[in-house]
Amino acid sequence: MHAPILERSIISLQARRDELVVERARIDEECSGIDAALAAVGALRARSTNASYGARRPGPRPGARRAPRGANRAKILAAASEPRTVAEIATLTGIRKTVVAATVSPLAKRGVMRRDGAGYRTVTAGVGVRSSASE
Repeated sequence: MHAPILERSIISLQARRDELVVERARIDEECSGIDAALAAVGALRARSTNASYGARRPGPRPGARRAPRGANRAKILAAASEPRTVAEIATLTGIRKTVVAATVSPLAKRGVMRRDGAGYRTVTAGVGVRSSASE
């Protein structure tokens, strides 16, 4: 009486085992592809000349020191008494062009400086300049 039930169970279990064997073969093939991709990416990463990958930002230039608070701002305002470009202000003051640009932009937004042709100029000489004694 149990023989037909046992036969069906055996057939069902064997069929499921065969399905799992096929699935395992597919998974093994996919894992091999992923392993190959990881190896290729790892080789590219090792050969990469991109210094910024995983690197920290560089520190200050050798021998460079920060200017005292407000010193760059005062020099920039003094140099911009007549219309000058960021590059001209940088050359006159000896301040890096990126620092000049980063300083001029907020000063112009606050109305201390204004665009004048291709350059910037102070709105009124001395406005907004803090003395070093008050800092």
